[in-house]
Amino acid sequence: MGDVQLMASTAPAAQPAAGSPNRKRAERRFFSGYMTAIAAAILFGFAPSFFLRGLVPPFFPLKPLHPLLVVHGTVTASWVLLFPIQARLIATGQWQLHIRLGKLGFVLGAAMATTAYLLGIHQYHEPPPPGLTPALNVLLTLTDFFTMVVLLTWGWRRRMDAQAHKRIMTLIGCLLAGAAIFRVPTFDRGTIPGLIAIHGLLFATVLPLWAWDLRTRGKPHRVTVIGSAILFTDMFGRLAVALTPVWPAFVNLLPGYGWP
Repeated sequence: MGDVQLMASTAPAAQPAAGSPNRKRAERRFFSGYMTAIAAAILFGFAPSFFLRGLVPPFFPLKPLHPLLVVHGTVTASWVLLFPIQARLIATGQWQLHIRLGKLGFVLGAAMATTAYLLGIHQYHEPPPPGLTPALNVLLTLTDFFTMVVLLTWGWRRRMDAQAHKRIMTLIGCLLAGAAIFRVPTFDRGTIPGLIAIHGLLFATVLPLWAWDLRTRGKPHRVTVIGSAILFTDMFGRLAVALTPVWPAFVNLLPGYGWP
């Protein structure tokens, strides 16, 4: 999956030259550590309902696991676990295997997006929780699905540009971490200020990438800026349209949702 590389935990007195062995090691440590933190957030957020279901107390009452949810969760977990493997392959110079696994990663990414869309269909036709309409019940699922498709397509097109590609893959990780964090009871989801606050927390997952770029480049990478704008639009754009007539009308036009 991308060239996953990362920063030293303690900064040297002067930044190593771009492309130097020290700089490359620092990048490997930074991006590897970043994706490990993202994987930990995903594990924590989905542990009660999926990964450690029945072993730890759930955040909310649990429904029976739909088979499609099992497939989606397994594919997503496999996608996330590819990151440390890919980082190790780059560190040991195994480029050909890295490229082959990268192709597998995009197959897993496509499966992850497809199963998310299908889960949304199932969710849409199930009775929604009290206070929600069917369209509102799939708001997060669908907006994250469309963002995932955009980022995966972008990542594939930029797969030969290591600096761009690894940032796009990290942004996808941030999107997945946001979905996991949203499941953790933090702010009051029944109020607009509470929803804005939790979405601010979700968006904060991209801040380490900005900090890394500013520290090592003096300015954010173009992919960091565009990718952050995409995530911002996903997370806060849905709040803007959620209670308007536009959203249910749009959902009703989607295959499997409003028409067969």
